[in-house]
Amino acid sequence: MATVTEIPVTVSPDAAARVAELGLQREFQMMIDQLKQIIPGLRAIEVTLEYPPDYEDDPMVLLTTYQPEYSGPGLDPTHVAWADWLVQAFAPDVLRYLVRLEFYAAAAPASLGRGIAWRS
Repeated sequence: MATVTEIPVTVSPDAAARVAELGLQREFQMMIDQLKQIIPGLRAIEVTLEYPPDYEDDPMVLLTTYQPEYSGPGLDPTHVAWADWLVQAFAPDVLRYLVRLEFYAAAAPASLGRGIAWRS
C-alpha cells in the first residue's frame, strides 16, 4: 500500500485558481489530507474545475478519488466516513464549492497528471 505522501494529487490550474479565489486553501488542504487518511488503497486524487450542466450555479472544485472497488455489505465505509467528517468540519457554504466524486477502478487512469502536482 502506498504511504500517504506517495499518493499522487494533481490539481488543474483552473481548479487551483478557483480555490484561491474563494479563499478556501485551508479547507481544500484539509480535505486532501483527510482523503489520504480514510481511503485504504487510494491510488490518486485528481482535482478539476467543473461547471454544472445548467450553468445556473457557480463552478465547483471536484476532488475525484481513484480507489479500489468496495464489495462489502452496505455503503462504502469510506463514503460514510467522508460524509460524517465533512458535516462536522465545514459549513455548508464550503461544501457548495468543494465536492468529491468516488471513482472505483483497478488503477488510476494513464491520463492522470495533466494538472499541477500538489504538495501536501
